[in-house]
Amino acid sequence: MLGRLSFRLKLFGLAALAMATLALALTLVQDRMLLQALDAQLESRAEATKPILQAALTAPLAERDFATIRAVFAEAVADAAFTHMVLLDVRGQPVAAEGWRVGADPLPQPHRGILRLPDGTERQLYTVPLEVAGQPLGTLLFGLSRAPIDEAHQALLLRGMTAALICLALLVPAVELGSRWLFRPLRRLEQAAGAIRSGHYDATLTPRGTDDVARLTATFLDMAEAMRARLLALESSEAAQRRLLVEAQAREAQLRDAKDLAEVATRAKSEFLANISHEVRTPLNGILGMAQVLADSDLSDQDREAVQVILESGRILLAVISDILDISRLESGRLDIEPMPVSMRALIEEPLGPLAAAAARKGVGWRLDLAPHLPEVVLADRTRVAQLLMNLVGNALKFTARGKVTVRVGWQPGPQGGVLAVQVSDTGIGIAEEARGRVFERFGQAETSTTRRFGGSGLGLAISRQLAELMGGRIGFDSIVGQGSTFWFEIPLALAQGPVAPAALIPAPSLRVLVVDDLPAARSAAVALLRQLGHAADTAPDGVAAVAALREEAFDLVLLDMELTAPDGFETARCIRALGTAGRLPILACSPPRQGERARYLSAGFAAHVPKPVRLLDLHAAILDATVVPRVS
Repeated sequence: MLGRLSFRLKLFGLAALAMATLALALTLVQDRMLLQALDAQLESRAEATKPILQAALTAPLAERDFATIRAVFAEAVADAAFTHMVLLDVRGQPVAAEGWRVGADPLPQPHRGILRLPDGTERQLYTVPLEVAGQPLGTLLFGLSRAPIDEAHQALLLRGMTAALICLALLVPAVELGSRWLFRPLRRLEQAAGAIRSGHYDATLTPRGTDDVARLTATFLDMAEAMRARLLALESSEAAQRRLLVEAQAREAQLRDAKDLAEVATRAKSEFLANISHEVRTPLNGILGMAQVLADSDLSDQDREAVQVILESGRILLAVISDILDISRLESGRLDIEPMPVSMRALIEEPLGPLAAAAARKGVGWRLDLAPHLPEVVLADRTRVAQLLMNLVGNALKFTARGKVTVRVGWQPGPQGGVLAVQVSDTGIGIAEEARGRVFERFGQAETSTTRRFGGSGLGLAISRQLAELMGGRIGFDSIVGQGSTFWFEIPLALAQGPVAPAALIPAPSLRVLVVDDLPAARSAAVALLRQLGHAADTAPDGVAAVAALREEAFDLVLLDMELTAPDGFETARCIRALGTAGRLPILACSPPRQGERARYLSAGFAAHVPKPVRLLDLHAAILDATVVPRVS
């Protein structure tokens, strides 16, 4: 509000305020002095009157001459010398009064000093004791009017206000003339500033005198000179910035092209990984399937050992391929966590079972410590937790030649569930101090000879770290060279309701199964596994042949490869369902265990999912899911 007023109005307001304040102060001081003088005069008058009243009233009161007393009271009040007079006897009872309604109003109290009446007038109260020869006769109460003092007070205030108004009227021309004289240099400064604002930096302005305005003018001239110099520098800088902008635009175009090339390369890498995965997995699935069939048949010890080498080598190769695909999916953010109800003991013990057997074969001690307060059922991604366990425990077995491997599983309860805490300790070679920073890096090994001595792709721990973080947990390790290492991870898990049925090899009735796969080796492996389970099996090389077979013959179940070409697995399933009664049979989807595949197939109406390479237990469990017993995984 004040910021919008002109400087002249502000100056006038300040001067008017100062003038009004001075006039008010002088008026108040003068009024105070006048009131004190008038109060002193009133007190002096009262003190002078008291002896006269004592002399005039003592004798009549002693003689009980109340007529004389009333005559004195009437004359005194009539002359306006007193406002009221009340005579009290020695008992304090009124015996005579004038100017006061004794019966109607309470007696005046002299100790109050000033009495304000309902009409606004004021009286000064006094008391005079009456006595003869030291003998009290009574008391006289009288009052004097304060009207002269009030009238003088009001007259003084009126004169003060009049003087203030006269001064204010004289202030207007004085401020106008003074402001013109004071603001003349400021107006010149304003005109120079306007010229500079318009771009005329050569405006001339000469300081006059040595006062504040002159110093302000000199400072303004210095500022104008600095602005002129900065303008020249700014013009030069703008030219340089335009050149830089052109260069930045060219660089941005280069970066955009490089980004496009990188995205193309990333897509090509992903497509290559997917294609090479399919190309490598497909024959590998057939190799592992047939090797599993051979391992379960009657073989000599030498042949069984050879088949076991094939199985172990194939599984190692499959694990390497899976690691490469997992790290690619983690890089692109396409790997999701899918928690489902699972038994805590099954979550831990099932992936560790084969590793315990491997420790026994290697001659390494094995110990599994489960905390007694583990929950029965939790919500967890069974596949990813198993991957974490197998990576850490597999490394511990790999790098431990003698001694033992210990797995400790604990549980830290929380408000919404708890934290699964796992420690894997070994007595292996340990990790050197200088190599610790590379442990969780991709393709990182403790030393360059590690790969040749112990094998592995160097991706397991990198995948484990990203999996633990993706599940909201953390991972770390402690190690002493030559004494061993302890790797640990902690992941939060929610509790689930109800028990989870364990996987079991429940006998199933003999079924007639149609195996649909475009690879002969995969069909042969599946047929061999089905026959081991006691089922009859026929094959079809593609979707068209499968539909034709179902038209001509009756089957109980279809094992369908989802990676068929022309038509693919989904289209083949739709064609089978379109057959009507012949197509109303369970269809098992068979594909590599990619993220989200199982939920995708179940939501599409498939009875179960069988991961590739097909294992006997997985195939048996899927057939049970589809035909005999509802199961929870």
